[in-house]
Amino acid sequence: GHAVPEQKDSVDPSTPGKPVHYIAMELVRGLSLRDKIHGEKAPLKELVRWLAQVAEGMAKAHAAGIVHRDLKPENVMISNDGFAKILDFGLAKLTEGKTPVEGGASMATAVRNTHEGAVMGTVGYMSPEQVQGRVVDARSDIFSFGCMLYEATTRERAFDADSQIETMHQIINAAPVPVSELNPDAPAELRKMIRRCLAKDPEKRYQSMKDLSLELFDMVEEFDELSTSASSRSSSGSGSMAVLAPRKNWPIIAIAVVVLTAVAVLSILLLRRQAAGASTSVKATFTQLTDLGGPESQPALSPDGQNLAYVARASPSSGTDIFLIRVGGRNPINLTKGGSPNERHPAFSPDGQSIAFRSERAGGGIYVMGATGESVRRIADFGYNPSWSPDGKRIVVSTEGGNNPWGRSTTAELWVVEVQTGEKKKIYDGDAVMPRWSPNGHRIAFWGLPIPELGQRDILTIPAQGGEAVPVTSDPQLDWSPAWAPDGKFLYFASDRGGSMNLWRAPIDEVTGEVTGPLQALTTPSASSGELTIAQTGGQIAYSASNTQINVHRIAIDPLSMKAEGADVPVTSGSTQFFEPDVSPDGSLVVMRNVTGQEDLHIVKSDGTDLRKITDDAPKDRGPKWSPDGKRIVFYSDRSGRYELWSIDAQGSNLQQMTKTAGDTFWYPLWSPDGQRLLASNTENTYVFNVGGALPTGVAETLPPIEKGLTFAAGLWSPDGNWLAGLAFRDAEPTPGTWIYSLEEKKYSKVSDLGGFSEGGQAWMPDSRTLIISDRGGLVAVDRVTGELKEVFRPAGYFAGNASVTADGKTIFFGASRVEGDIWMATID
Repeated sequence: GHAVPEQKDSVDPSTPGKPVHYIAMELVRGLSLRDKIHGEKAPLKELVRWLAQVAEGMAKAHAAGIVHRDLKPENVMISNDGFAKILDFGLAKLTEGKTPVEGGASMATAVRNTHEGAVMGTVGYMSPEQVQGRVVDARSDIFSFGCMLYEATTRERAFDADSQIETMHQIINAAPVPVSELNPDAPAELRKMIRRCLAKDPEKRYQSMKDLSLELFDMVEEFDELSTSASSRSSSGSGSMAVLAPRKNWPIIAIAVVVLTAVAVLSILLLRRQAAGASTSVKATFTQLTDLGGPESQPALSPDGQNLAYVARASPSSGTDIFLIRVGGRNPINLTKGGSPNERHPAFSPDGQSIAFRSERAGGGIYVMGATGESVRRIADFGYNPSWSPDGKRIVVSTEGGNNPWGRSTTAELWVVEVQTGEKKKIYDGDAVMPRWSPNGHRIAFWGLPIPELGQRDILTIPAQGGEAVPVTSDPQLDWSPAWAPDGKFLYFASDRGGSMNLWRAPIDEVTGEVTGPLQALTTPSASSGELTIAQTGGQIAYSASNTQINVHRIAIDPLSMKAEGADVPVTSGSTQFFEPDVSPDGSLVVMRNVTGQEDLHIVKSDGTDLRKITDDAPKDRGPKWSPDGKRIVFYSDRSGRYELWSIDAQGSNLQQMTKTAGDTFWYPLWSPDGQRLLASNTENTYVFNVGGALPTGVAETLPPIEKGLTFAAGLWSPDGNWLAGLAFRDAEPTPGTWIYSLEEKKYSKVSDLGGFSEGGQAWMPDSRTLIISDRGGLVAVDRVTGELKEVFRPAGYFAGNASVTADGKTIFFGASRVEGDIWMATID
């Protein structure tokens, strides 16, 4: 039932015998999809049903080699008998070669009848390639369809600026407002479909309108099943229920679904919510495997469970190495001694004869060595957290490390590398870290941020050859570090869903990734656990457990000799972990944040008295910095759905959002010393904003990368306003060393190999020439001109980092952290 013009010949009555060309088109009585969305405000269920019909119709057009190029709500009519009809193929063109393929048009063909550079379509519904005048294929229609699906779900247009030029700019560069902000009750699977349709890169969209139509019809069936379930419940005397009114009543239905556990055909998301709500406990016995000084982490059990590899420091001032110890033994062997400053992420091969690991030697990458440290060779010049395929021939890696679940907001990919040849293949371009290959080779589990704007940390799986991700968890709880049971019937992971970080497991179908029952808790003796590894025979689970104490201290220094004067003095104490201190311009107050639990901002007097919160709510508030006049504090927070810049005054009032973007995330804001500019960084760029009044007026400058693939993230503005100090990131991973950028010369220079993200950043002295950096637990002064180093202070028994210096240069405030971490083993009873 889709209207397609039919061309016919007739005879002109004024000129007998002369044929006349005319077009006959169906008269469709009904309303446009736009009227249904904004006028009648039809229920979401009906809108999705009609759009599924549209997708099915466009799949047939694509199979015939036709690209519409002007899909929009006005060009879809809903007939009085309830069918969607696609109108106005006036801009449609044949794809080159008209090559129909199974499931839709070939994505290798493209519209070339119109010359490249011509912009055709309706602004607001055009794809990025249309806006840029490039050749288009069927995936351009998928983007336009995504705009309609977004509008049907939110009642707002995806791209709708004040002018056509601004709208085009949005289409090319900006993401629409997250669906969750406009319609929090929209099903997660529908939000995921919309995001995939609206990907800027055609390769990241659905590759076939047929596949999209099938998913939409599946969702319509789920709506119908929900309706049937609710009606059945009503008729059985449990009360009446309005079914599937799109925004108002969806939460009621979701609750009903959780209660109706017999409905086996619900969506994976609803199954998962049901499972998370009804958990059981798993009994186990626990044994501590390491108890050395300092933290031991990132355990890897050999397949037979007899040996343990882990990451630790040979001394407090050294980098990390990989150690091997016999389970139950007391004498670890350093397998990577003298290799590089940082070796990590060990993983035993299935036969136990080799260990893959991440090393920073020779530029970094994935290396393989014998199980006792011999025959080291690199198999890839990138990658983190390797995991072997069951046959030992391939390794899956992520493009980012994922061992800090609290500190990620970027996107990583999964790649598979052939061990012998080094041949590599990308299998997933969503967000995925810490991949783990299943024991029978069917799937790969990982954790990531499937909905970046929500900041959720969830567990997902994909087929081993690549494909769509199937969620294992999808909720606000922090879930990370998956590990498969030896038989593939359970997926273990770390989560804070019980109130503190502990171990959980999900019963799972290894072939499909479907969660088959409720989540089960495995409570450990330590309140903090993660980084799981499971032996393939016996099934022992090793995990890291840590105990961290972080408080703010201060110490007096001589700004001429750069030496500490006397002992350091605690400003805060107790179990609350305070981090990222910043001293006010007059030196009287210190603002900081707490690290774990509900992340809020706190202010304390510099003598340690009058500690108080200035934010107290669920969003994560981080990176506080005083304004030059000492009246406000700028910080970054996810309170808008993504990390943006916010400000608040010292009394905890007058909260203001400083930036509002369509997709970027901003971290670690800085005010310029004159208060006229504001800076923020992420792992891709550093941005400088002009500040007009209280809010930024626009990006004044985007700093260039240090070099290709090496980006700069500024951490501090010099007091004279001429220099930025910061760190370097490669592939979104921090690299060792301290960098500065000259705002006048537009040039970078590396002032020291010391310092870095893990060491805790930098602080300027008042002369704008000397930097205080953290180095292996102590504070060091470095001259940005000569590179000369002077040790300022090295505490005993804890690490000093995240320094902040008073305006007179005589006092340093810093984070003092004591970290103790051990490896434990759980044996299931």
